[in-house]
Amino acid sequence: GESLLVGIETFECLFMAETVRLETGGAFDVNSRAAARTGPDGEPSGRPAYPGPEARAFELVREGGSFLVRRPENIPSAFPGLDLDLGAVGKGYALDLAADVLRDWGVENALLHGGTSTALAAGAPAADRPDGWAVGVGAGWPGAPSSVTLSGRAVSGSGTEVKGGHILDPRTGRAARGNLAAWASAPTAALSDALSTAFFVMTADDVEALAARNPDVWACLVVSYGDARIFNPGIFSEKA
Repeated sequence: GESLLVGIETFECLFMAETVRLETGGAFDVNSRAAARTGPDGEPSGRPAYPGPEARAFELVREGGSFLVRRPENIPSAFPGLDLDLGAVGKGYALDLAADVLRDWGVENALLHGGTSTALAAGAPAADRPDGWAVGVGAGWPGAPSSVTLSGRAVSGSGTEVKGGHILDPRTGRAARGNLAAWASAPTAALSDALSTAFFVMTADDVEALAARNPDVWACLVVSYGDARIFNPGIFSEKA
């Protein structure tokens, strides 16, 4: 029930996370670990921990020059506490900050890669490749593109090939089921990072609806073997 003083970077990262949580109807949630522990002995109960996707695990408040994270005053007593995990958005946010540094240094052409799941590109690698950087996606799934040409935006992927079934559905507290892999591309790496995780959890219809509301977002969803669906394909139609 107390407030925690945080830096501007943490505040911005949590603000992005909350924006994506609300936009995805709770399919993305940096408090999913606490939400999962809703059953006896801390085990998943198999039912939603939150009263609804609009309920907030925390509030972000700016008071003068201070940035605060605090527990909402009107939160129900049964609402889970805080156990924030920024692993599905923080890496992308760090790439965005790194890109800011490069811009300050006057670097116009760069590809920043955070492990194997998120890449952020600026400019192009060479004069004979002016469209941008070729970045692998699809992971060999039938029907999915093998690469996209990236410039001025980011791409992220989520799946089970490397870590197995490690992604929780925050709405149930259990491992996500339904999709095999998902990729998202957005103007910032923090957004693409969070959205790829959310898309892995969401249904194809929900991903399609989100893409329709956000024309700057590209999505590739592997629903089942041989069933890969792409939303807002025009973003990469001439580059893939």
